[in-house]
Amino acid sequence: MRRSWLAASVLAFGLAAGCGSIKSRVETVTAPSASLSGLKRIVLTPLVNRADDPGAALVMRAMLARSLALGAHLEVLDAPPGTMVDPETFGREQARDVARAVGADAVITGIVFAYGYVPEPSSPPRPTVRLDLRVFGAEPASLLWAARASASDASGLGSGGETLTTVAMAAADRLAAALAEHR
Repeated sequence: MRRSWLAASVLAFGLAAGCGSIKSRVETVTAPSASLSGLKRIVLTPLVNRADDPGAALVMRAMLARSLALGAHLEVLDAPPGTMVDPETFGREQARDVARAVGADAVITGIVFAYGYVPEPSSPPRPTVRLDLRVFGAEPASLLWAARASASDASGLGSGGETLTTVAMAAADRLAAALAEHR
């Protein structure tokens, strides 16, 4: 319960620090199949980039690593060198093998679908981020949780509103807080 309060505090601090016009949400796609309370060390694999910005996956992975460490109080580990992850085919057995290789409790995979200034009808382009994450447990090997996150500048000011970095950090913080709620 304390961790959920801390995660919510991190998110609230981010909102108070200038993210007030950001509309963000996290939708749980797969409810936790088991308790996530035992998670301490997680592997955050390289994210797959389906966004127009070629650096989107690297930026979002760095922001998620920060948010998971600070907001969800997890030790975030890199996947072993040469680990190739396609989140659409990545399964329980692969997650178990990756987690065992580095001594982790779980593996997080994900896809970045949108990262950039998205044009909207009758308003300037808005900074927008959208990504999906899946959390696989190592022992037993299973899909523990899956979520979809999105964030955008709700001010309607386009490039005069929130920055893309601020919107992306809000999405990462929101995902970490949602994961922490299940711990």
